[in-house]
Amino acid sequence: MSEEVGKRKSLELPIPIDDVKMPAVLKETLVKRKIAELFPVQRAMVDALFSGTSGQISCNSRRDIAILSPTGSGKTLSYIIPLIMGIQTDLEVLQAIVVAPTRLLAAQVLEEMVKFLPRCNVSNGTNAHRAHALVLTPGKLVDLLPTLSPTHLRFLVFDEADRLMAESYFSWLRQLDGWLPAWADATPANRTRRQMRRIVVSATLTDAHVSRLGLRMHISVQPYGTGCQVPATIAESMVECEYDSEKLHALKAVLNEPDMKRVVIFVSQRDAVSRLAAELATTFPNAKDATRGLKSGDKSDMIIVTSDGLTRGIDFDSYHVVQYDAPTHQQTYVHRIGRTGRAYERGRAVTLATKKQMRGALGVIRKVSRTGEIAMRHWDSESMCVVDADKKA
Repeated sequence: MSEEVGKRKSLELPIPIDDVKMPAVLKETLVKRKIAELFPVQRAMVDALFSGTSGQISCNSRRDIAILSPTGSGKTLSYIIPLIMGIQTDLEVLQAIVVAPTRLLAAQVLEEMVKFLPRCNVSNGTNAHRAHALVLTPGKLVDLLPTLSPTHLRFLVFDEADRLMAESYFSWLRQLDGWLPAWADATPANRTRRQMRRIVVSATLTDAHVSRLGLRMHISVQPYGTGCQVPATIAESMVECEYDSEKLHALKAVLNEPDMKRVVIFVSQRDAVSRLAAELATTFPNAKDATRGLKSGDKSDMIIVTSDGLTRGIDFDSYHVVQYDAPTHQQTYVHRIGRTGRAYERGRAVTLATKKQMRGALGVIRKVSRTGEIAMRHWDSESMCVVDADKKA
């Protein structure tokens, strides 16, 4: 059974922390880290955890939490908030484990946790026996399990749950289940609440993820409500091409538009990345092939050509997104456009599709579009430019 928090709230933009009821110690921690506003998912988490401002966690304190919110919406801080309030720094024992699918994402999460939990020993596995919290990939977690004790574990966080649930990762989950004692998920007779809670985080969370990761009586933190996974700050559009051969011309026309200086272009197949990057480099010298390596936080104006798996966990500041190959699944679309509109900035998401692909692609986008307004354009082969179709889907 799930209680949806924030489902009926029309929270679209960050809200000042002075307008949010929270414990004084949490507010003090956020202010020290120069956090003046909370994003909707963070506000929804605070509402789910606390009743009033006394500093006491509400009666839901041991219910599991499922966080469903777009990429770049502040999910990491949203699950750090309960850790801030729940980890006891005077006890030098393991109290939290965060599992992330890649070393890059784990390193980014570790950096954020160190920032917001300065009194905690947060580790990537080094000196794990002294850590209050560990941030690990599945492989590293499996290596360390024999040396760890679950006796005092209070939080088990799964970041990017959809990736962690990929078939190649299943063995680690079985080993983790075997490591956890039965009482970790039970309410002992002499206690009023469970010791450990699971927190599952994803931009595309499904019932299957919730079930497989063992959530029980969970609170669902969904600041936009079920099915609305794209922030309203992202302007969505589609460009229809008569034939597949016209897409490269249409792409170049889109990239020549004044605001398209920093762009991430998605193709479906990894082996097509280098080919398209080479095609673009003749006209756009700043076009970069993601298969040759990217650095998170690169501030230069670049056109990055990538496939769906190459950019997960990398932050791109103020980039727009072009889908050279139209998405066929909702999850693909949500993760791709999560590269734009990060932290509720304005962004553009442009999808190229042939006439035959248009209906299917439009159906995928409509299911997750927040505003429902998708600007329709098409490639005009006579004028050799992209023109408006004078309608919205």
